[in-house]
Amino acid sequence: MNENGCIPRTHKNKNRRLSNAFCFDDLKNAIDFIQNYAEEFGLPQPKVKNQGHPHIFLPSSGNKSSLHSTYVTSCTEANKRHVGLTTFKLLWRDCCPHIKYMTPRSDICPKCENHRANISTAAGHQEKQEHLQAFTEHLLMVEKERQVYNNAVKNARKEMELNHRPAGVIPPCSTDLKEVHYTFDFSQALSIPHHARQEGPLYFLTPRKVQLFGVAIEGRTAPSNQLSD
Repeated sequence: MNENGCIPRTHKNKNRRLSNAFCFDDLKNAIDFIQNYAEEFGLPQPKVKNQGHPHIFLPSSGNKSSLHSTYVTSCTEANKRHVGLTTFKLLWRDCCPHIKYMTPRSDICPKCENHRANISTAAGHQEKQEHLQAFTEHLLMVEKERQVYNNAVKNARKEMELNHRPAGVIPPCSTDLKEVHYTFDFSQALSIPHHARQEGPLYFLTPRKVQLFGVAIEGRTAPSNQLSD
């Protein structure tokens, strides 16, 4: 302090490679393991416009921690050095961001699920490519339908803003609005009694199924766009 004054401390390992640092082959081995596992067990998705690598979804029954355990076992049997879980996740994020685990709510479209099942159970490369092409055509059609829906919602909101409706006031169907877009659907089915943690006596009860039906005006933003549930 007396000789140099108040200066920042310099770490001894600055500009030096740590003795226990992973070499290039160790990191590449981890990346290759992730890619090979995804190629064998993953479901490749059709390439979307303005997207780099097409997404590959892994089964939702696993996770990165369980796959790391499999990777460690594989390296141990092959007498190779393995990286830790944190480094494994960082390599996955930086080098394989297109490989993801599918969540139970990733997609509920029955046609998409059928296409994914066909791709997963394809006997050969040719059959897999045929199912992948059919999946691509389905997604292109869905994209066109989504574009029509988005345009209808955009026009409805623009017309609603031009009419200067007070906040919270929902006009009836008899108004002179021409671009109103209504959405209605059965959102989900619930069983009564419904408990996240099922108690013992509730197991023997026969639940009553209730269908939730919702209607909304897409021209107005939530939550004032809901008409009824």
